[in-house]
Amino acid sequence: MPRILTLLLLLVATAAPAFAQQGGRMRGDADPAQRLEARVAQLDEALALTDAQADALRTLLAEQNEEMQAMRAAGTRPDRDALMARREAHTKAVEALLTSEQVEKYRKLLAAEAANRPRRGGRNG
Repeated sequence: MPRILTLLLLLVATAAPAFAQQGGRMRGDADPAQRLEARVAQLDEALALTDAQADALRTLLAEQNEEMQAMRAAGTRPDRDALMARREAHTKAVEALLTSEQVEKYRKLLAAEAANRPRRGGRNG
């Protein structure tokens, strides 16, 4: 019995920090369609999207998801510069759908998300 208790405590002790590092939720806990709809809903709330903008954003995000899945399926890891260029192109495509007021709000939202994103490698700045 003490052995089982020790193993259980060890499991909890090692799993809790890993869970906490991911913001209290496991990554991949929703399928891509659910994540896509959640992102559209988040942007709709923040930017007051029209129905046409929301539909266009859904299409754009679905294309982005397909590109990422293709990159993962290829098995090669793209370099950081390629990923950054892709992210910039995606941001510009989203901004093209928005009004100037929405673009300002969108940029602030992206900046806030970047500031809240955990850093890799233990660096804090």
